[in-house]
Amino acid sequence: MNKITGYFVALLVCAGAAAASEEIVQNGGFETGALPPWTAYNFKVGSGGSPGPHSGTYAAGMGYYGYIYEPLTGYTRQDFGKTYSPAEVKSADFWIWPDPRSYGNRAVVTSYEVKLGANNTFGGSPPGGHWYHVVLPTSGIQYPFDYINISVTVYITAELPPYNMQAGLDDISVLISPSGVSPASFGRIKTLFR
Repeated sequence: MNKITGYFVALLVCAGAAAASEEIVQNGGFETGALPPWTAYNFKVGSGGSPGPHSGTYAAGMGYYGYIYEPLTGYTRQDFGKTYSPAEVKSADFWIWPDPRSYGNRAVVTSYEVKLGANNTFGGSPPGGHWYHVVLPTSGIQYPFDYINISVTVYITAELPPYNMQAGLDDISVLISPSGVSPASFGRIKTLFR
């Protein structure tokens, strides 16, 4: 191998390493058919129910049937066992199925709050009736984090509660990118092939 070929091979290897990404969420699609390594309140994993999973066989869902006049709340949380910096995050997203029903002026509202660690918080209230893709803005991730927590609340806007309040989560993902090749690394590569 000549010097020029070796130099370009080294650059290609480094560029490939910089482009690679790692999924840090385990069981983000709940395809094991169980919650672990998630901890959860009110969420359970299943394949049935309305509307079914966003993808694959399973999703996490919560719901109840009755006249209880209280919001339905639940969360899923996963600890990563390692702290990540904001600069490492390539993407963070999930799919939510908000309760789709409306009773005239008594609309059912679903809201979510996502925490990446204690200090990166995002929220919203997506339209009901279909799976909705939530993409977190990576520019909004400004502090190191070591867990993800997604809280969901379903409530009604007037006096009479609905039957079957429910919500679903699926395909939760946080992709981390390596920091790439530093200028010092390029210097070492050039030295190798002189």
